[in-house]
Amino acid sequence: MTTLENTQTQELKDFAKVLQDNGFTVLVSAKHPFKWLYFEKGGKLGTVSPSYYSGFNFATVHKPCNAAGTGYSISQDSELSVALANDSLAMGWKDRPVSSEVVKYKDAQDFIKNNAWAEYYILESENSYE
Repeated sequence: MTTLENTQTQELKDFAKVLQDNGFTVLVSAKHPFKWLYFEKGGKLGTVSPSYYSGFNFATVHKPCNAAGTGYSISQDSELSVALANDSLAMGWKDRPVSSEVVKYKDAQDFIKNNAWAEYYILESENSYE
């Protein structure tokens, strides 16, 4: 039986490949595979997750803080696109006043180290998406 969750998981698997083909490093949670994705390019991180109703949500990513949570929303209920992934790396930082409490991750490895609870790993291009 095909469910919305199964469909969204498959869409994220397919999108992970598209991101990799466009030069992104893709991070997946071993505990929650393809329930959401983090991606990195040029030392900047973004994330995409299924929206509650339809489509997907994109956001910037930074270390947790009281002033600004863990990131800034870029797009909600959207289609998966490389353009929105790129916006997640660039927007937010220039469009919003950034609190002095906001600290970006250095890179994908810094993110993995600081979020050990989810057991993130870098998705290799030859990995199976099944």
